[in-house]
Amino acid sequence: MGFTTTFDGLNRIWDRDFRNAVFHSDHAIFGSEVRILSPARTYSMTEVSTLVNGALSYLCVIMVLEIYHRQSYSEPRIIPTSPHFAGHPALRWVVIVREGHGVAGVKDAWSVEELRSGQIRLRLGRFSRAEIEMLNQDPMLALLPGRSMPNGV
Repeated sequence: MGFTTTFDGLNRIWDRDFRNAVFHSDHAIFGSEVRILSPARTYSMTEVSTLVNGALSYLCVIMVLEIYHRQSYSEPRIIPTSPHFAGHPALRWVVIVREGHGVAGVKDAWSVEELRSGQIRLRLGRFSRAEIEMLNQDPMLALLPGRSMPNGV
């Protein structure tokens, strides 16, 4: 489908054995080397620096892409729901947007009448207590006022 090189960059910075050894504290630093036991291998500091810097660079790219795409939403919009997610064929999502921030979450797109008839309210996102209260009071609300967020989250 044209994605044959999509993971080339990730493959250059991913070393499963090194990652597992570091994650499980199954490594030793000896002089200017890092040694792992399973499989037995020694990494030079240059190799370690290349892996760590590559992983950090990859993480930074993912973070920038996430922020860019989140902020590309300036107003709520309705999006389809995967049939594998919900058992109700009519369920759609409303993207909840926080002014000056972008996507804050999603919620069901049920109308007031559908909610009164027994449809269950669904909501997923990262909200302050005040925003949760606003969303609970007004089930049609999907545009939240802006607020200061730590670290642009």
